[in-house]
Amino acid sequence: MSKFKIFSYRSIYGDLATYDPRLDPHRFEIYNEWLVPIGFTIGSNEKDDHCFELQVCSAEFIARHTPTWGRFRLILADWDLEEIIYSVEEIIKECCEIINEQHIPAEQVYKNLSRYMEWEFEPVNIIHLT
Repeated sequence: MSKFKIFSYRSIYGDLATYDPRLDPHRFEIYNEWLVPIGFTIGSNEKDDHCFELQVCSAEFIARHTPTWGRFRLILADWDLEEIIYSVEEIIKECCEIINEQHIPAEQVYKNLSRYMEWEFEPVNIIHLT
């Protein structure tokens, strides 16, 4: 059983319980394409939580914006907040199972999650090409 969970989620577009990008005339247009950044607060308790961000987008968005990279993106056939939360919970569960089976530090859960979502503490090493 995972001791890690989602404590909160948020978006720059407001309350996700009522927001639907398909109804937003500035986001949806005529192509059924949308991309919504969602921030998640995840942890084992509220004092030890970390922030992650995920871009949730429609398959149409990917089709119309090619070539595109896919890291930190969840692609859905249709907007469904329950499916988004379920998908993130499944990734958390998968990352925790690996930790529990291999008896490695719980901090590794955050590192594993950072393969799927952008982590606030992920080290960024920028190489400048001259």
